[in-house]
Amino acid sequence: MYAHILCIDDNNEFLFNLRASLKYKYQVSTAINYELAAQVITQNPVDLVFLDVKLGEGESGIRLIQKMKELDPSLVIIMLSAFKNADLIVHAIKEGASDYLCKPYPFEDLITVIERNLAKKIIQDKNAAFIEYCNDNTKPHQIIGKAPALLDLLQQAEKLKGHFANVLIEGDCGTGKEMLARYLHAIEDNPKRPFIAINCAAIPDTLIETELFGHERGSFTGAVQRKIGKCELAHNGDLFLDEIDSVKPEFQAKFLRVLQEKEFYRVGGIQPIKVNFRVIVATNKDLSKLVLTGQFRQDLLYRLRVIFLKVPSLSERTADIADLANYFINKHARTPKVLSQEVLACLQNYSWPGNIRELENLIQSLVISSPANVIQPSDLPQWFAQNSALDETVPREEAVPATRQTSLSCQQINKTLKDYLLEVEKNYIDRALKAHRGNITHTAKVLGISRTTLYHRFHDKEVV
Repeated sequence: MYAHILCIDDNNEFLFNLRASLKYKYQVSTAINYELAAQVITQNPVDLVFLDVKLGEGESGIRLIQKMKELDPSLVIIMLSAFKNADLIVHAIKEGASDYLCKPYPFEDLITVIERNLAKKIIQDKNAAFIEYCNDNTKPHQIIGKAPALLDLLQQAEKLKGHFANVLIEGDCGTGKEMLARYLHAIEDNPKRPFIAINCAAIPDTLIETELFGHERGSFTGAVQRKIGKCELAHNGDLFLDEIDSVKPEFQAKFLRVLQEKEFYRVGGIQPIKVNFRVIVATNKDLSKLVLTGQFRQDLLYRLRVIFLKVPSLSERTADIADLANYFINKHARTPKVLSQEVLACLQNYSWPGNIRELENLIQSLVISSPANVIQPSDLPQWFAQNSALDETVPREEAVPATRQTSLSCQQINKTLKDYLLEVEKNYIDRALKAHRGNITHTAKVLGISRTTLYHRFHDKEVV
């Protein structure tokens, strides 16, 4: 889309000639006073304004600068005058003008002034968007833990230092996929490299293109200013796309082209924008399965999965729970607090379907609700106490078959001891699996048997 230029002058002949000379290269509007200019600015976003120093009826162009900036702070205003006055130029610049042009002027000078100021505006828009976005981009990248599964993952990540191949991160919700992406960015130790993160699932399908590619002024209803997209902000850095599986195939094709050609167009734009960034994507789904159902493009998957990293769940990192819990206590507690050994045991024996995010939420709740400095089991919320995985989570009286009573009648004693014990065992395994959300590894650990043994018992007894 052409840049929109507004010319404000009380000389209609000058306006006619200026429009005629620029209309083939720019979108040009004209106005003879502030009222007409304000209508243009509010109805159709303007990139650059030519404003005469003196308008009709004694109106001062310089006094209008602030009024026009109130309508649109990003306006680039170039003052026009039939004479060159240093004091006047300084005054105009102080009021907010960007440049000054004396009449009459060669056509080449006019174009030079326009292009120079439009280029400055693009840079200013980009910097403003980048600063605004980065104000909330200061999350720590420290990864806490010493569990073997985590150390193995970090060792894989360290090997990527200095290599900027695209990365696909897979892991359950709340495992810390974005933290790993930030870690990959941080190990490069280059503060000039931007890290731009976006949650694809949080953006409506109709807005994902303008969010990533940006848009030009007036490209659609409501596009009152040029928007710099996240792809442009990530140039020479890292672009992190969380929940990439939520992006529709129609946009996947457009993003694939960006990765292939390293260029894109803003919505409503006609100039290609060259970019060079590493893309790191994250998902809690198996993208290969989504390819089979037509929900994800296979060629895009190949482009993204140059490096594949799998984030372990918290149930695979029980050795890290104490360190993580203490970290979250220090983060959220206003006064010093510690966990009792009983509470820590509860945390370590819980299956954590919500992973680290669920742990942080629980700790935050405990430091707020617990009145004492030492957090006790009685402080645990009811939902957690009911689902925690201590041996007491599966009470003996609930684990045995319903046919068992305090006193058994003769009619009820109709099974051999072996059959009865097998039924008790089956029911206990069933209860333990449910308490651990079907997690075989954690259930086997709590029951004190190997995964293989649990698998055999699971199938032999048809536990469901």
